[in-house]
Amino acid sequence: MLHLKCVLSTATFDVDECTETDAAGDFYPNCSTVAHAHCVDQPGSFLCQCDDGFVKTTGSDTEPTCVSYDECASAVTNNCSVHADCFDTAGSYRCVCGTGYTGDGFVCETTNTDWLAGWLAGWLAGWLAGWLAGWLAGWLAGWLAGWLAGWLAGWLAGWLAGWLAGWLAGCGWLAGWLAGWLAGWLAGWLAGWLAGWLAGWLAGWLAGWLAGWLAERLSD
Repeated sequence: MLHLKCVLSTATFDVDECTETDAAGDFYPNCSTVAHAHCVDQPGSFLCQCDDGFVKTTGSDTEPTCVSYDECASAVTNNCSVHADCFDTAGSYRCVCGTGYTGDGFVCETTNTDWLAGWLAGWLAGWLAGWLAGWLAGWLAGWLAGWLAGWLAGWLAGWLAGWLAGWLAGCGWLAGWLAGWLAGWLAGWLAGWLAGWLAGWLAGWLAGWLAGWLAERLSD
């Protein structure tokens, strides 16, 4: 005769509340009524987790209130190009390249025509600024150098010429000195001014052109 012994098992089994049904054949509460959330099974329980792009503000783990957060306001989630505008959407965001750029919003490149326009604008602005700065600096330096050199040369030449003329003539020393001084000063001043202006203009033009070109290229 066969004898069997019945042993009552105490083992427990976890039920997936997100997919299983109860005894009546109905699904367990699986977050279907919670907006912007999905069910995550837990040992002996479950929780409703907010979808990507949404964050829990109030409510319980099984009945949270999920609202969209602004990805554009966070440097961690906003991956738009520096040349793009970020627009927040429900649960996500989108990037749109700005004027003069084309791409998917995450990578934006300039168009040929806009690059040329920007280059010309930068070149003209840099050229004008450099030209004015160079012209003023060159003019001032040239004027001072020319004035001092011309004044000294004219003073010496005029003084010597006037002194010699006056000494030889026995009179008119002062008149000769003044005439020589004025002629020498004027000639030296004009020469120094023109040389300084030309040097300043050329230096300013080159520096401004280079600065404008570099600024536009680096901005890309």
